[in-house]
Amino acid sequence: METFNWFIDFKYLNAIWLLPIIFYFHEFEEWHILDYYKKYYKNTPPVTNLSMRLFIVFVCLVATIITVIAFITGNNNYAAFIIQIIIIIAIMNGIQHIYWCFEIKSYFPGVIFASLNMIVSLLLMVKAIINGYIPIYIAIPSLFLMIPQLLITFKTKKNEISKDINGALLFSLKLEKAYRKLFLIK
Repeated sequence: METFNWFIDFKYLNAIWLLPIIFYFHEFEEWHILDYYKKYYKNTPPVTNLSMRLFIVFVCLVATIITVIAFITGNNNYAAFIIQIIIIIAIMNGIQHIYWCFEIKSYFPGVIFASLNMIVSLLLMVKAIINGYIPIYIAIPSLFLMIPQLLITFKTKKNEISKDINGALLFSLKLEKAYRKLFLIK
């Protein structure tokens, strides 16, 4: 039982910061993902490196904001409920990246840190359940929220961008348009 003392003793409110930190590394692992999209998928929208990188920064900001909100509650129970949003996304994203590696039979940008974030997310969820921060009857069923998203990924034809990723890419174009307008760039 001594082996698991580190798991029992770590402070949940401090540990939740691992999620956005790993998300940063994951997003920067995806820094050149556009090259992969163009190489492996025939229906990539007309996104640019700038739009992709703005989306990366946007995702990092959202993960940070959610974590800040969870942390400033100062309450493990509230934090566990709030951070469950990131946990669901991290687990889903890890599954997607592993699937894409098998699909293209090669490394897919983001798979390393998406897999790590998936493991850390599962550990944090288990910690929250064991310590009673979030009831198991809420934590486990909340994971089912990712099923529709995963079905979209798995049902997409080979060599085509899934509807969810296409939507994210189109959103990245809107971010680029807003960025260019804000900074008066043509």
